[in-house]
Amino acid sequence: MIVDNSDDMCEWSRIRSAASRFGVDCIQMSSNLGFGAGVNRGVKALNPSDESHIWILNPDTVVRPDTAVALMTALSDSGADIASPLIVTDPSERVWYGGGNFDSRRGRTCHWSDAPDVITECTFVTGAAMMIRGLAWRRLGGFREDLFMYWEDAELCIRAHQRGMKMVIVPSVAIWHAVGGTANDSGKSALYYFYMQRNRILILGEYFGLGGLVGVSAILEALRIGVRPFREESQRVRKFTASARGIVHGLRLLAGRSSGIV
Repeated sequence: MIVDNSDDMCEWSRIRSAASRFGVDCIQMSSNLGFGAGVNRGVKALNPSDESHIWILNPDTVVRPDTAVALMTALSDSGADIASPLIVTDPSERVWYGGGNFDSRRGRTCHWSDAPDVITECTFVTGAAMMIRGLAWRRLGGFREDLFMYWEDAELCIRAHQRGMKMVIVPSVAIWHAVGGTANDSGKSALYYFYMQRNRILILGEYFGLGGLVGVSAILEALRIGVRPFREESQRVRKFTASARGIVHGLRLLAGRSSGIV
């Protein structure tokens, strides 16, 4: 299943043409509703059973024909609910994701660059190549759709961890990922900075309360993201402004929800 989360008719025509050659179904969204909504629509159309396996893949990944079966086998052998393959990038195949954890103190997701040798539990599985059991997907209700982009995978993993679900990295199964390959701007985009700050504040505030936002480590992390635009090659002021707007918007959303205003 391919979900085209775009209103570009030329792109839609190319996708349909390519998909038809392989017998792959396509869904065209009326507009870009974001990563979570796009994935949820695709899974809903497939109508998976509790025994099914759902594999979410970024469009800029390269996989071998046997990868999906190997990942399913690893899920079964480990008894896990959610799994990810080892993800490498660059021509040198540098490890981009070798497992990960969610650091609630700092308010960030961490990728392990030193991958374990065997299937290992973790508390964060990136959405770039996440495989999840159908039953676990139904229990979690899919991705949260109001985030639009960034933090959807982290938020889902927080919920999964709270429900006692097991998440693992499968280092014996590897895929290649063109990190940033879907971006159109030089470096990180202004949208990245806006939604990274906005959604980070929203998730931390909702799940960890005021303490999740005002701790020294959490504030330092917000500042780290905030000054990153000044290391960009272009549009530094625009990106810094987007980062600041994301913080303000996230705080306003939190305040509105705590007072019952949506």
